[in-house]
Amino acid sequence: MAEKRLPEIDAVEVIYAALLPLNAELRKKVLKSVYALLDISEPEQASQEALRQESDAVVVAGTQKPPVHHAGRPVSIVELMRDKQPGTNAQRIALFAYYREKHEGVPRFGREDLEAYFAKAKESPPTNYDRDFVEAVKKAVSTKTRMNLTLLREV
Repeated sequence: MAEKRLPEIDAVEVIYAALLPLNAELRKKVLKSVYALLDISEPEQASQEALRQESDAVVVAGTQKPPVHHAGRPVSIVELMRDKQPGTNAQRIALFAYYREKHEGVPRFGREDLEAYFAKAKESPPTNYDRDFVEAVKKAVSTKTRMNLTLLREV
C-alpha cells in the first residue's frame, strides 16, 4: 500500500531543490520575493515583532504604557524609560537589565555594567548605586517578573 505523503513535505522538497544551486544571497532574494508574493512576514520581521510585543508587556511601577516604536528602528533606552516611567533607581536598574538583554542581546553583565546606562538614558546616576542594585535584585527575587529575571542571573 502506498504511503500518503503530506503536501507540506512535497512543497519543502520542491523549494529545497530549486534553491540548492543558488548561492546564499540569491536564496535570500528568492525567499524574500516568495514571502512578499504570499503576503506573509519574513522570519526576521516576525521575530522582531515578537520582541516588540514582549517589550510592550514589560510593566514597571504598575504602568502598562506600550513603548513607542518607530518603524524600522529599535527602541532606544531613552524611549523605553519615557514609556515605562520607572519611579525608583531600583526600577531603572531592572529596566536597564531588561534593555541590555532584549534590545542589545547581552544577557550577561556585571554590576558596574548597568551603572553606565544612567548616562545612556540621560538620567542622573544614583548617589548610592550599590544599595539600589541590591534593592533591584531583592525585588526581582520577590516578584520574579520576566524583566527582573535577568538581574537574578547576575547574583
